[in-house]
Order: sequence, then structure tokens, then C-alpha cells
Amino acid sequence: MIKVTSDWISSITVKGLWGILRRSPHLRSLYFRLGFKYYPQNGIEELLHQVPSCFVTELTKISVKFRNGIGGPEELFVVGIFLEKVVALREMVILFPEDCVDEENLLESLSKFPKGSKKCRISLQAQPMG
Repeated sequence: MIKVTSDWISSITVKGLWGILRRSPHLRSLYFRLGFKYYPQNGIEELLHQVPSCFVTELTKISVKFRNGIGGPEELFVVGIFLEKVVALREMVILFPEDCVDEENLLESLSKFPKGSKKCRISLQAQPMG
């Protein structure tokens, strides 16, 4: 199994991440240990003009761990990109500290993103603090 694990994704690191994804056609799993804080300044994601091939063929699971809850659109923006563009996706796992996220509101926010895969299941997992 080919797997990439990454820490914090920000405007500084997102171009490097997309470079790795474009060079990983057989990538099956992504795990982000510290979530995201990225939102393009102009609201348009220029990095997606060339979608990595693993988005279409191999990438079936993405896990994102938010250590401090989810506070705004910049934290869900990249999750939304993955939900929309990864047509091979079967499971999106969102991990978050218990008592820091309203699961119902989070599911509602996630349901607003277009889905590239009709077979994708979104799983919310509350984690103990600490």
C-alpha cells in the first residue's frame, strides 16, 4: 500500500503537497495529522487545473485529524477539494477532539461540497482530548 502522511498544510506547503500528489499515480491513502489552514487568496484554486492522476484511479481513503476543532472555511477548504476532485475516493475520515466540534453542523457543512465519487462515505470520529 502506498501511503503519504503529512503534518500541517498551509498556503506555504500546499504547492509541495500537490507536487507530490502529481508524482504519485498509485497513491491509495492520505493521512493529515494536523489538518489544514488553507484558503486561496482569490477564492480560486489554480493548483487544480491539472488534477493528479491518483485522484481518478487509486486514492480511495483520506483521513484528516483536526487537533483543535474546526474553526472556519480555511480548515474545510482542502477537504472540499478532495471530496469534489477525488473520483476514486471511497472514504473520507474526519477526526476531531471530542467536545470541540458540533458533529451535526460539521456534517451539514461537508454535505454542501460537491462529491466527485458517488461511493464516498464520510466518517466523523471524535477523539479523546490529550
